[in-house]
Amino acid sequence: MSRIGAGAIMTASVEAHRPMASQDTPHRQPWGFRGKRVRGPILVTFTLLMAFVIGSFLGAAYLVEARSQRRAAVESSETFRQLFELMLDREADTMHGTLDALTRNTQVRDAFLAGRRDELYRLVLPLFDDLRDERRITHLSFLEPDQKAFLRVHDPANHGDRVDLFTVHRAGVSGSTTSGLELDDLGTVALRVVRPWQDGPKVAGYVVIGEEIGRLIDRIHQVLNLEIAVVVPKSLLDRTRWENGLSMLGRRGDWGAFPSAVVVTSTMATLPSPLAAMLTAGRQPAEPTIELRDDGRFLNVVFLPLQDSATRRIGEVMVVRDITESRDAFHRSMALIGIVSAVAGSGVFAVFFVILTHVERNTLRQHELETQFARLSADHQRIVQIEKLSEVGRTIGEIAHQINNPLVGVINLTQLAEREADDPTRVRALLVQIRKAGEDCHAFVKRMTQFTRIARMERKPTDLVALVDETVALFLHSHRRGTPIDSVLPDRPVVLDVDPTLIRHALFNLLANAVEASPAGTPVTVRLAPPESGDPGWWCLAVLDCGPGVRNDILDQIFVPFFTTRPEGTGLGLPVVQHIVMLHGGKVSVTNRPEGGACFALWLPESGPQETELLL
Repeated sequence: MSRIGAGAIMTASVEAHRPMASQDTPHRQPWGFRGKRVRGPILVTFTLLMAFVIGSFLGAAYLVEARSQRRAAVESSETFRQLFELMLDREADTMHGTLDALTRNTQVRDAFLAGRRDELYRLVLPLFDDLRDERRITHLSFLEPDQKAFLRVHDPANHGDRVDLFTVHRAGVSGSTTSGLELDDLGTVALRVVRPWQDGPKVAGYVVIGEEIGRLIDRIHQVLNLEIAVVVPKSLLDRTRWENGLSMLGRRGDWGAFPSAVVVTSTMATLPSPLAAMLTAGRQPAEPTIELRDDGRFLNVVFLPLQDSATRRIGEVMVVRDITESRDAFHRSMALIGIVSAVAGSGVFAVFFVILTHVERNTLRQHELETQFARLSADHQRIVQIEKLSEVGRTIGEIAHQINNPLVGVINLTQLAEREADDPTRVRALLVQIRKAGEDCHAFVKRMTQFTRIARMERKPTDLVALVDETVALFLHSHRRGTPIDSVLPDRPVVLDVDPTLIRHALFNLLANAVEASPAGTPVTVRLAPPESGDPGWWCLAVLDCGPGVRNDILDQIFVPFFTTRPEGTGLGLPVVQHIVMLHGGKVSVTNRPEGGACFALWLPESGPQETELLL
């Protein structure tokens, strides 16, 4: 009955204290590693970073290239402006010389002062033809003092009208030769040089020579390899005279090509379609420098204001620079850089992939090991808990069994005493037996209390040689069996830091077991010596008997509480000995002697742990 009850208590305790982790609950992954993958996020981040870096580099390169092209276009336009002004100055100097030679010719002078137009025309026509063929002089005029046209050599039929030119007015005011760009009534933009023709103190007239700027534009185009177009608003021109001027000068033009402007000279057969669209729409560029695409070509266009000698804006000069080759070269360079960067990035990606694969594999392996270790640790704790509860249940069963047997006898004796209450002698005998059973239960409970109570050691330096002698003498006086005890002790004191009371109790238990196991008349030996291996710091207190020894099948059970091979034993002596030695930081060993008998040895260190509480 008692053992079944104890087993039920043990089972219930085990089930009640079963860890929750044992209910097939999956092991929780450590924080930060729930995805188990580190390669993917790192490689994705690396790829995005590489794409951002390459994209930023290419974008920055395109911005730098655009700025460089814009700067080059501005520099080209500035070079054009400087070269154009230089050519104007040189041409003006050349025409100055022509006018000097012309005005010194007395025949020309006499014909002009005498008002003989036909004679003047015949005299200067060969010179004008030569100048037109060699230097592309387009204008040669003789003006009266009131600025009326006396003779236009380039247009002899058109005379008598007033020529309102700023250069003529300035020459009349200054009385010296002047030059500058002018937009004349024929719609041409020309460099004109005007010389006053003096007749004594008064001005007898003016000689005007001009060169249409188309030849200068062509020369600049050849030198700088730039396309140039000059555009003049229609509001400054007369269509009939402009068309007459085209036929007279042998130029081509289309008055109706654009609504509000005409191209007076251009190095291009046709304007690029974006520029033509701007002129058609009458739009002005948002910036003086723009970039256009026309039939697969990249063009930089700079718009320069065209001013006459009076600083009036008479049109615009469009300087067009073809950057297709440089832009294509830049695109090829960027493509090559992109390919090289992609290849390099792919190489680095591959290296990272291999490294991260190895790291991830090791990390996963480590994680699996940690998971397995955590699971094993949880299982180990569960098993330890189960073993503890099982041991508690078994201990409770043993205690119940040890107490149950005397109690059953007490009950039986009490019932018998009740039936024989009329026999005092018999009742007294039964009461003696009941008292004896109660004393046995009391002794057992007292032993259990001593075994399970909380005890604190009182360590102090103790001479083990004297302690062994005293314990042996006390044992011989308390046991009357007459078994001789031989002591093999060192000749010098052996002082260890121990609790003498606990050591004496342990030695007393070993001596009692040895005497119980030894045949009558055979000696029991107590020996204190250092270990034979010579390991310093340890001492061995051994008790040797001449009994049958310990069976091999129970060697691992003799220190288990309540285990005993004697019917009258409690199974608590050797567990108490083991616990006392463990409190001192030592250990207990048991071996069977070759000549017969057993050897129980207490191994004690010279310096044990500090004060320790014993909890059972």
